[in-house]
Amino acid sequence: MSVLKVLIGICALRDGPESLPTQTWFLALLVAANVVMAILLYQAVLPDLPAALAANVALIGVTTTGALTWFALYIRRLDARFPATFSAILGTQLIIGILMWAGIFAVGAFLETGPSGDPNPAADAAQGAVPINVAFLIWAIAVAGFVLHRALDCKLWMGILLALAIRAVIEIITMATLGPAITAATGAPVE
Repeated sequence: MSVLKVLIGICALRDGPESLPTQTWFLALLVAANVVMAILLYQAVLPDLPAALAANVALIGVTTTGALTWFALYIRRLDARFPATFSAILGTQLIIGILMWAGIFAVGAFLETGPSGDPNPAADAAQGAVPINVAFLIWAIAVAGFVLHRALDCKLWMGILLALAIRAVIEIITMATLGPAITAATGAPVE
């Protein structure tokens, strides 16, 4: 079974992470691809955010996800499952990120022209994409929770709760370390 097919199966909440490659090069490739995708997403939503700052936000997300995932597996004495679990989380987040990026541009193009096809310069494409972003974020947390549920041999709700907690920790660390820089770069208050 191809890696892409497995990742799509995981995104659909059908397959588990156990069939994914666990080689270091594969994890490194997924980390790099996730950072690039995060930069593209941040540039689409916050065009004033410098790429270097977006890369730092992405690296905080990837390292925090990896550290907390490893810790959860270690506590359950399942740390041998870490490479496949982390590959599944990163791979599915990459697929969801690509779809989210495409959705942002599709909504943005629609809002900028309107249903009649006439230009609408007053439209805020980034603001109009908020419902799309929220839907993809919920999907990403559900998929990460599903992966954690399979890897930790726990109930699905526990995996989703853990994925949500990991996301909250990422946001807290990001705002504590980069919040002022994000505010200075974008002019938007960070709460």
